[in-house]
Amino acid sequence: MRLLRVAEVADELAVAPTTVYALIRSGDLTHVRIGRAIRVPVDHLLGWIQRESVGHASGATEDQGGRGGILVPPDASGSGREALHPVGGADISLGGRDGRRIVRKVCETKAEAKDALAELLRPAPPTPPQQLQPLGSYLRRWLAESAAPSFIPNTLRGYEDALAHLEPIAEVALGELQPEDIERALAGMTTRRPHAKKQEPASPKTVRNVQIFLRRALGQAEQRGHVPRNVARMVPLRRVPRHHVEALTPERARAILAAVDGDRYEAAYALALCGLRASEILGLAWGDLDRARTVATVRYQLSGSGPKAKRVQLKTAASEKPVPLPSFVTSRLLAHHAAQLRERAAAGVPTEEGLVFVTPRGLPVSQSWLTKHFQGLLTATGLPTMRLHDLRHGAATLLVGAGVHPRVAQQLLRHASSKTTTEIYSHVTAAQERQAAEVLQVAIGT
Repeated sequence: MRLLRVAEVADELAVAPTTVYALIRSGDLTHVRIGRAIRVPVDHLLGWIQRESVGHASGATEDQGGRGGILVPPDASGSGREALHPVGGADISLGGRDGRRIVRKVCETKAEAKDALAELLRPAPPTPPQQLQPLGSYLRRWLAESAAPSFIPNTLRGYEDALAHLEPIAEVALGELQPEDIERALAGMTTRRPHAKKQEPASPKTVRNVQIFLRRALGQAEQRGHVPRNVARMVPLRRVPRHHVEALTPERARAILAAVDGDRYEAAYALALCGLRASEILGLAWGDLDRARTVATVRYQLSGSGPKAKRVQLKTAASEKPVPLPSFVTSRLLAHHAAQLRERAAAGVPTEEGLVFVTPRGLPVSQSWLTKHFQGLLTATGLPTMRLHDLRHGAATLLVGAGVHPRVAQQLLRHASSKTTTEIYSHVTAAQERQAAEVLQVAIGT
């Protein structure tokens, strides 16, 4: 790399040396400082002249990129000459007045410093085409090609809602996406489902689900080398308040069964008290039950509702197993089956075995509707309202309160780990706490 003195640069530009110094101070000219001497790389001087000529000819503003400078410290004597065994730093600045970045690099010789500057000034490789595509286009393709074959319809529907929430940043290039862009989109979320007829406010869990969707999609882009990093992981997940569930006592469980007595879906609520999830209850077919209705082989769950609903496999293998049913469930299932056969015969509908729970028109039942119907029955009888899923929580409480070993409760509730059973689904009642206190009293004996 050939270097020019300030006087030579002034002659080349036909200006006074003071003008050259002003261009150097402003960052317009790349320079190398060796002691007190300043040198300008001839290649970058010629590039600057060319840019200035183009700028003046076209009226464009001058380009601020592509310049740099090196500072090699003088020897200990301060003479400005290189030391015999120089070891120093090369401060290489890139960019103009408004876009400078400082790179600190240790070089043993001036030649190495020059090579380092040349390396940093080398034009960057072209941006991969994957990084130029809009975020929305990438997410839609990821949903169609990667997510659709792997996730159940309910999950995909949630991902489609998440994509709609990200519409404000859909045109941002994938490679230019910043954490601040994601935070801006999350801050603008006001509804749970953007295009739903009935609008509900967006909860912290809705925001968190959008974050999980984006993390998963960009995580695949990072794995495949389309982006250097997953910027969605740089945005902390939204904290979701814990849902407090009151411990279910045997008395409350009997009151709930009394409240749903005679209802079309009475047997469904009894199954929930055995620890089945709502989607598993609605996905049960008569073929999944033995003839005596004492064992339910849970293998599927219902996804969706109405004519588009379908049975899909459960998420984990641990959930797929036979579940023994107590008598209070068996008796209600037998009564429900008999009523269903009478209903089909009266309507002239074939009596072949299908889903255990259907609407009066023979369609699959909506999970959200079943929960709201359950809450309505509780309210009508003066009982505190709760989620249908809370009955599954209550099943664990009742099992633990009856002295069932956590490992056995884990098998009945079909958890992959007994830790999940004891830490998440078990809620100690006040009576159990009092009993534990009495045990402590007896142990201490004072």
